[in-house]
Amino acid sequence: MDKELGFQVESLEQRRLMAVDVDVVGSTLRVQGDGADDIVQVFGNESEGAVGVRIGTDDPVHFTGIRSVRIDLQGGDDALTVSGLQIADDLDVRTGDGADSFYMNNEPPYTSFVDVQIGDDVRVNMGNDVGDRVVWQTLPDFGKFIRVEDDVTIRGAASVIMVGHGPVNGDSTVNFEAEDIRIGDRLQISISDKRGDSMYGPPEIELRNVNMFGNTRLNGSRAADEVILAFSNFHDDFTVNTRGGDDVVVFTEATRFGDRSRFSAGSGLDTLGNQANRVLASSFRDHSFEFVVTFDV
Repeated sequence: MDKELGFQVESLEQRRLMAVDVDVVGSTLRVQGDGADDIVQVFGNESEGAVGVRIGTDDPVHFTGIRSVRIDLQGGDDALTVSGLQIADDLDVRTGDGADSFYMNNEPPYTSFVDVQIGDDVRVNMGNDVGDRVVWQTLPDFGKFIRVEDDVTIRGAASVIMVGHGPVNGDSTVNFEAEDIRIGDRLQISISDKRGDSMYGPPEIELRNVNMFGNTRLNGSRAADEVILAFSNFHDDFTVNTRGGDDVVVFTEATRFGDRSRFSAGSGLDTLGNQANRVLASSFRDHSFEFVVTFDV
């Protein structure tokens, strides 16, 4: 099998790797599972549009000229890793039923550390099952970032963790660092009501060293959720809606809100925690939290 597959806009290339179909239509790479427990790696090759795919322990296949990636793993307990991907347009991920994971990082398997650069939107639907997890994480000390130029929408996960590695230990200021996660426009995260007791424990949402340049909306589940915000910039409107359960929302360590910030609690006994003298907000409003706590560290 030829591992290097170049193509024109009108061409179609297809390969079947184990139980997963991989094909290219125009400039869109498509990966489709079949309901089994799929292990899928989609990774960059140090230049925009150069993308590799590896299924399980199979040899990878490599493509060039890719502008967008669509992944639909259907059922099963799937594990998807996207590493060092650089494309000009969208990334779409659907994992279907089962306890699924979606990891994004800067560690492609066959090259050195690489920035993640998505030129348009990222849309993720994890399927609303217990154990569904999204983790995006940059590497410390290597100067590599995760950057999405437009919107990010994540639905149906039991937990969503985004961790950049910007400020050094002890730095209490908010800076733009090479190793941050950057989202150019809107971010919306909606935690699944079917998550039950998360397999991974709290927090259900953690944003650390994330720079947001559009509106941000975080929707909790009807169970008890924990939301942690740290070392992050929210440049436009920011909203948390905890919905139900005994929830805890904590913003700490130099989190900055550049425009209106709204923290809305639903039913249950809810706590809003604010680290003293570390948060800058032009407009702060809290709604129906039973406990509002200011603390030092």
